[in-house]
Amino acid sequence: VASNGYEVSPPPLRWRGPERGPDDLSRWDEETAIMLVAKYFCVQTQKIVTLGCFYMGCNLPLNEMVKSGWVQERLETLDFQVAPLPPQDGSLQWECWEEYSERDIQRRNHKKTPKSERLWCGEVLVWQISQPEPPEYLDRDQLQPGQVAPTYPVLNVADLAEHQLNSIDVQVTLMDRMQPACIDGVVMNGQWGAYRPSTAQDGAKEEKPEDMALAKSPAVFQKAETKELRMDLRFSHSHVVGVIAEAFGLKNVATLASTPPPESETFLWFFQSSPFNGDEPLPTAHTRQTLKEIQRHAPYVPAGQGKKPLSIHVVEMPFRPGAEGYESKDWPFCVRFFDSAVREMGSATLILNSNSTVEELLANVSPKIEPEWNITGPLRVMEVIDGIATLYRPSDSLRSLQCSSKLNLLYHSIRVEAKEETENVAVMENLIEVYHCDRSGQAFGQPFFLPAVPGERAGSFKSRCKEKLGVPENEFKTWRLVRIGQRSGRQHLKDEEVLDENGLENRLCLEHAHPNPSSSRLSRYNKPLTIK
Repeated sequence: VASNGYEVSPPPLRWRGPERGPDDLSRWDEETAIMLVAKYFCVQTQKIVTLGCFYMGCNLPLNEMVKSGWVQERLETLDFQVAPLPPQDGSLQWECWEEYSERDIQRRNHKKTPKSERLWCGEVLVWQISQPEPPEYLDRDQLQPGQVAPTYPVLNVADLAEHQLNSIDVQVTLMDRMQPACIDGVVMNGQWGAYRPSTAQDGAKEEKPEDMALAKSPAVFQKAETKELRMDLRFSHSHVVGVIAEAFGLKNVATLASTPPPESETFLWFFQSSPFNGDEPLPTAHTRQTLKEIQRHAPYVPAGQGKKPLSIHVVEMPFRPGAEGYESKDWPFCVRFFDSAVREMGSATLILNSNSTVEELLANVSPKIEPEWNITGPLRVMEVIDGIATLYRPSDSLRSLQCSSKLNLLYHSIRVEAKEETENVAVMENLIEVYHCDRSGQAFGQPFFLPAVPGERAGSFKSRCKEKLGVPENEFKTWRLVRIGQRSGRQHLKDEEVLDENGLENRLCLEHAHPNPSSSRLSRYNKPLTIK
């Protein structure tokens, strides 16, 4: 830092002009002189460069920096970083801004003195050439033809600070609504045992057990795709939808630049994590809601973990989320179809009247069953919550289903499967529910039903379970059959024990290792704290 009149660059320090002697710094005080840090903002390159320190009298106007030619001289040494200045014909207008921080910029009157503007020694001033203001009738959110989101102009330093404040990287994961349910990391794909990733390769991304399980599912669906998109927190909901639809090539999603036919129009549902974790859709009912308001529902990220992009999951659905997606008397449902081996073969979403019955639900979804799924014969309906099933009769109202009051129908879904084929009515009356649990007794996955034969032993029943599920012998030998009673508690059954010696009102479970014993299993139970 040198006094006015010295040439600092290139070294060595030297006196610039003989017409004036150097200032005596010992005579300077805060009442007579001030030192200001000067910067310059180039509108064309969107860059801010530091010019240096400028000493001036407190009774001089701030534009003394420009009038003395000091700003122009400093810019000549930085011509590779900023655009050249326009011709100095006297019509060039300047603006002066005070920088409190990167995101707090306030305008100052360059015709006033530092004392009038309440500036102190060491304050930072940013100079720029004035730009013509856009007409008042032009809306900042106005879109050009073909645009799905606005481009906010940066005409001054304050605009640049606002742009930096609102610019954000959004990690968007597009999921297919036809994807099989992956609750607690378990996919009913007929594969049992822990998933082991293939041999790792240099630079290859580690494969998650959930992805490996989904890849082995017989259901047909599109694999989830993740992209990092640059957005602005000032974007409205319709702008965000447009950016996502354009990035992923979703032709049936209505945007501000395109409108598909009403019969094929689809809508995006927003989730803060995978919809199969049980989270409800984000409240994006109002199209004027901004991305900043959506960000408030995102999980809290501790400062020690560093800056992370906003992460949202979206699903393309045939109707809007919430009550505005359909008539008030209609309710949406997601039905998942399972074959005799308790594998999810496919799914369907539909809207039915709230006064409909289970029988009407079956009548609507039966035509959606594909022949290759091998789901034939009479159908039954059930709900599975925390690994335990609840069966419904055809005459039951859809209002009695627990999923009827939930918005996330992809997680709170209905299971449809074919009934067992047997002519023995007595056997059908002894239909037993068998569910899966780990060593700690926590239920997971999808249960199944098997008819019990009177006097059947546990070893025979286990063999029928193994045959129904298609479990390999080397995996099934570690499974144990457990009887759970209200009084007797958990009892591990030996192969020679009679299954129904204490009555069939007891529940049975297959105890074995969880196929995905990772932290994802606890995602529904140990959720991160969200501060709204």
